[in-house]
Formats: sequence, structure tokens, C-alpha cells
Amino acid sequence: MTAFPALMNSTRILAPALLMTLGACKAPDVPRSPAPWITLGAGSNVVTSLDTSRIVLETGTRVVWIRQTEGVRGAPAAPATSTRKSESRHRVNCGTRTVSDLEPSGATRRFEQHPYGNRVFGTVCNALGNLPARPSRS
Repeated sequence: MTAFPALMNSTRILAPALLMTLGACKAPDVPRSPAPWITLGAGSNVVTSLDTSRIVLETGTRVVWIRQTEGVRGAPAAPATSTRKSESRHRVNCGTRTVSDLEPSGATRRFEQHPYGNRVFGTVCNALGNLPARPSRS
């Protein structure tokens, strides 16, 4: 019985240490997006985010804004000296797993055929299930 409290204390220490270690593995010097943006994913140099304030509900689809924040580096292994942001608008149909780029206008295609891929749009659909949308003004 005396080992149990010691185990509990080590668990409290290990969980935060594990989270800090995992968090350090992905784009540590590229800032995460503050609310209303939520981070969808991060690579070694790019953070992809969803704007929760501009989700528009249309018939069977949602229009969303995606932002990619990329670290600008002098050399591949150097720390980011600044960031570059690009935003794009997409019509997402989670039921059919298709997406259309709206700016610039693009054809409807399956998630896996889009440059952002199934990983980004699959995560968008998971997030959309928990986020409110405002009706279209059309």
C-alpha cells in the first residue's frame, strides 16, 4: 500500500513531462493561433489552423477559413526569424468527404486529392461537429 502514493506522485510528474516533450517535437518556434483560431495540426515548420468565428452553414456543407503559418528561416535548421501566414476559404462536405476551394475557385474533389489532404479536412470535420456555424446570408 505504501507504493501506491509514490506511484501517484510519479504519474503527476510524468504526464506534464510527456506533454512538454511531445509539444516540443512540432514547430516549437512557429506560434500557435490564438482564439478564435484553433490549431488543427503542426509539422516541423507549418501550423495549420481553423477560424472558428467564420464558419458558415450552407445546404449540406460548411464554408471554413484555413490558415497556414510557416516559419521563415535563414537556413533549414535555423530558428524561425519571422512567420508567413496564408489563408484560404473552402466549402467542406463532411458527409461525402469532399472539398471545394473558394479563393481561388476550384473544382470539388475528395479530401485525399486536395493538397491539405485527409488529415486536415478530416480534422476539420471532427472539429465542426463541436463548433457552431452561422447560417448563410444568401
